[in-house]
Amino acid sequence: MLHHVCQNITTIAAADIMKGNKQRKVPIKQVNTLLAAHLDIAVNARVMLTTNLDVSDGLSNGVIGTVTQISMRKSLFSQPESICVQFDNKAVGRSTRLQNQHSIGSDVVLIKPHAELFQFEGSPITRYQYPLKLAWACTVHKTQGMTLKSAAVSLKYTFLAGMAYVAMSRVSSLAGLYLKDFEDKYVYCDTEVTQSMSRMPSLHISSMPLVKCIMQPVKLTIVAQNIHSINKHLEDVTKHPELMRADLLVFSESWLSRRINNAAVALPDFREPLRSDRQSESGRGGVAVYVKDHLPVPKQHPTEQAEGDHDPTFVQIK
Repeated sequence: MLHHVCQNITTIAAADIMKGNKQRKVPIKQVNTLLAAHLDIAVNARVMLTTNLDVSDGLSNGVIGTVTQISMRKSLFSQPESICVQFDNKAVGRSTRLQNQHSIGSDVVLIKPHAELFQFEGSPITRYQYPLKLAWACTVHKTQGMTLKSAAVSLKYTFLAGMAYVAMSRVSSLAGLYLKDFEDKYVYCDTEVTQSMSRMPSLHISSMPLVKCIMQPVKLTIVAQNIHSINKHLEDVTKHPELMRADLLVFSESWLSRRINNAAVALPDFREPLRSDRQSESGRGGVAVYVKDHLPVPKQHPTEQAEGDHDPTFVQIK
């Protein structure tokens, strides 16, 4: 792909520094480090960050983006001075971008060579190299936690329970999922999960205050899901037939603040949400519970109270 879609390909050799600040003429190939001995790269190349530069700013191992610029002005160890990367997730590197937006733009992150120490033949070596690798494709393990608009998924080398699920659940819609080498045998669950489910005790109605308040009907369909902002996924919920058929929807990570009223996050055929918002300016966290219109519900529903805790309640936010 690099040679197919890119021009002016640059090969960046790692600088392996030994004792006495001496640089090896040729970088060591087989070493236990995430920094490549040689990195082939070009503008428009798809790349992945291979180390944690600033986890708090989203610049962590596994994030993917596109190279927009390579400063060929030689710096230390005759490597390019910097590489600019526009990451797919706009939240990645947000704070870092603020520091250099005037010089390179507000949508790219300036990457510099990274240093990593390793042992070779009993001696310490410090490697200087860009913490990047080509990433038009990547392993299923690397995609864990990613949300993608589209992906072509090959299941040919599936070798663990749950791998197929992880791979296929990365996309935000079925329209963006392209399957290759699909066979039923690749989609399976770990036997220990089934065994653990069989050992789980049944819950009594008395342990679920909200359900106890409803009392009827005898059979209820309850869906509990981490939604990571109900604001952003309200339309997704309304178009999901299984969710809309449920009697109760329980969304954690609702990300609602008291500035957002119930009308802004209403769902058709459901009562106004019962909310326990995170008391912070960010609004991150929190729980929102939706109950079908036809079910009788009191105005307030106390949650289970742990010993020593304050008395939390679900409250109506008008």
